[in-house]
Amino acid sequence: RVYISTVIPVEINHHVSVTAKAPKPTVKIDCKGADATLTCDIRDRTDLTVSWYKEDNIIQNENNPKLLLTSAHIQENKPYSCSVSNPVSYHQSDSVTVPCPTGEGDTGPPKLFGFDFWIMVSILAGSGALLLLLICVLLFSNQRKKHQKDEREFRLRNIQAPAPTKTDPNTAGTSHYK
Repeated sequence: RVYISTVIPVEINHHVSVTAKAPKPTVKIDCKGADATLTCDIRDRTDLTVSWYKEDNIIQNENNPKLLLTSAHIQENKPYSCSVSNPVSYHQSDSVTVPCPTGEGDTGPPKLFGFDFWIMVSILAGSGALLLLLICVLLFSNQRKKHQKDEREFRLRNIQAPAPTKTDPNTAGTSHYK
């Protein structure tokens, strides 16, 4: 018996990939005006799928690490979180509420008559001080005029009055004027 064998070369290609576990993401908040941008920080990983949640309900599953919130969303004061996943792992961030000013009720410095509160306080305080100074000047001027008038009347009385004469000490309490 004779056996004849032939060797047929076979090429086998195997593709081996190693997938790292997804890290736990963190949500970063960037306030701009009345809006906010939430960023799911995944440490420069591009192999992860990102999803967004509001009160643990999925709101965006577009693999976008950024979520834009309008002032209306911010006013709701609801918690937001993001999740990242790949074929071997899944992690969700801690929930955050957005502390940005919404333009409603918190518009920066307080206003008084449509102007910045502290500028108006300064203007009113300056005006009050000026008014007080003006009143003091007017009172002083009026007092001075009254004093001058009293002095003139006193001088006129002294000019018109006869010079005092020597009198008998027994009649010193009686007046010579009628």
